Amino acid sequence: MKKIMFSIAVVILIVGRSVAQTTVDLNGVTFGFGAGPAASLQQTYDYALSTDAAHNLQLQSLSRETF
Repeated sequence: MKKIMFSIAVVILIVGRSVAQTTVDLNGVTFGFGAGPAASLQQTYDYALSTDAAHNLQLQSLSRETF
């Protein structure tokens, strides 16, 4: 078991160093986009402050299924 754990640690160190040494010089701004369905098991809420003078906390229930 010790040999297996040692071997895994050595491989992780070697791969980690090779990944860490590869750098890319970015000139400018890079954008990314991701989309897909999502489902939550618990109810989620959107929190906002009211616009009146009291600034009360308002809760709005959100849908559990979204895209």
